[in-house]
Amino acid sequence: KSGSLSAQNKASCQKVIAFLLYMHKRGGIFEQPDSVLDQISDQNLISQMECNEVVLLKLLSASYFERLNEGKDDYQLTELLKNLLYRKASNLDIVRAVCRKIRRKNQHDIPKLITPLLVLAHMGNAYAQTYAFQALVAIAKVGAPARTIVDNKGVEIAMHVIYTSPSRELVQAAVTFLETVISKSRDDESITKLSKTYFLDKLVNLLGPQLLGQRHDAPLLSAVARLIMHICTQNYLILFYMVVKGVIRELIAIIQEDDGYYRILIPISACLGTIFFRLQENKARFKTLVESETSVLNDALQEQAQHLVTVLKNMMNPEGLQVALNVLIVLKHMVKLVAPEEKKESSPQKDRRKELLMVLDSKYAFEHVLNRCKEVASRCEDMKQAANVDDAERKMWATIVAGVRSAADELLVAVDDIDDEDDSQAGRSSIG
Repeated sequence: KSGSLSAQNKASCQKVIAFLLYMHKRGGIFEQPDSVLDQISDQNLISQMECNEVVLLKLLSASYFERLNEGKDDYQLTELLKNLLYRKASNLDIVRAVCRKIRRKNQHDIPKLITPLLVLAHMGNAYAQTYAFQALVAIAKVGAPARTIVDNKGVEIAMHVIYTSPSRELVQAAVTFLETVISKSRDDESITKLSKTYFLDKLVNLLGPQLLGQRHDAPLLSAVARLIMHICTQNYLILFYMVVKGVIRELIAIIQEDDGYYRILIPISACLGTIFFRLQENKARFKTLVESETSVLNDALQEQAQHLVTVLKNMMNPEGLQVALNVLIVLKHMVKLVAPEEKKESSPQKDRRKELLMVLDSKYAFEHVLNRCKEVASRCEDMKQAANVDDAERKMWATIVAGVRSAADELLVAVDDIDDEDDSQAGRSSIG
């Protein structure tokens, strides 16, 4: 409503607001200014400020300082927010308002806000830490400040919080923060910091059923899955350790338990697909792990594949098509992983690939399931083309449909190869 006031009335209102805010130095006396803007321009005052925190909270929520400073340099607002994080950390309402403002506004001098937020994330209580990590996620998404966060020990602070905190919301915020920083910074130093075994064990435990008595916290499970996916993609030694510690077992257990909850299934199945893709890509490095039938990777591989085919059957609808794509990718790389090397007459190898495909086809009509996936993909493609959707969504669905067809075709070829081998062996037996 200030646009309807005269210049004199505006000046009077600003004086009243400044009086209500009652900003003064700690231990000092209040001096009536013409405007709050005059006070936030005084760095000596801001660094030692005391004020009416109820009024301050109202002004923050109403974006009063932004409107007051409109068209001017944002340095003063950034300094105000920075000092509020330092001096008002005990007032959770103010901390929440400042962190929310940082998340929603990008015009502040972001690097200057990183240090006070990291201090708050390290030293504050659980609520203040959560707000700080949420604000740091918004900052890290800008890209360039992610490097600054890593240099200021942001990764170590988040790791400590994840390992020690009993608060589910705080752990979720810290995991999301790490996932964002790792995806934006993309440097070996961050991955090296995350390779501590105690922390990797904690990530696997977060996927387990013992987490706070439940296993259906979609935001937390999704954040953990995305973080595991990023670090396994960038370091094959971490991938090896996570597999040995049973991450595949935990991911498949979640998929089994939540086979109708797409919000969990999409990131979990994507993480599983990435792990099997990287395993197959590094097959030569993990030779013992891959070839030993009693290894942690192989001891339940056939059973896990059967569970995934069961889940695949339940995804025969447009809503589940993205999950179906991820599951098909997992199965495709599973089959490649157990495929024998080129056979040598001196050392014949057991064809575990053939054994796996025969079990899936005999128990679950695997070939029929794959053909049904292609049919559902085609039907979904027709629906999206007929519907009035924007180009971005149409392209997304076209990518999913193409992926489903490609993965299903590759698995169908593998199944046909097994059938052809059986037919040729039967022919040789009858001739003999």
